[in-house]
Amino acid sequence: MTRLTLRKIAMTAGLALGSLGVLYPAFSFADSTQTSTQTTANKALMEQVYTAFFNTPGLEPNDIKVKVEGNGVVTLSGTVHNQAQVPLAEKVAAGVSGVTQVQNHLTSNVSARNN
Repeated sequence: MTRLTLRKIAMTAGLALGSLGVLYPAFSFADSTQTSTQTTANKALMEQVYTAFFNTPGLEPNDIKVKVEGNGVVTLSGTVHNQAQVPLAEKVAAGVSGVTQVQNHLTSNVSARNN
């Protein structure tokens, strides 16, 4: 009888531990899905910013790097051809739907040559 009881306890404990193993991957999957969704949304927003740049006369965005963080925060870095394009790029990025803030770290080739 003692053996049977120990066996039942062992089986019950094994099932309980096994069910925990099933729950944790579900939480991990949910987290990775959320991260994947954020990554997809960030990538889409980045593409919209680049599209707006390429559709803006007077802006040459070939050397602009766009980084999108959560909540629509966009960081611009890299270089543009002249100083006038620095605020223009910021204005264009800020005008894209979904962008909540623009951090502008752009420099111009002209100012880099003059230093």
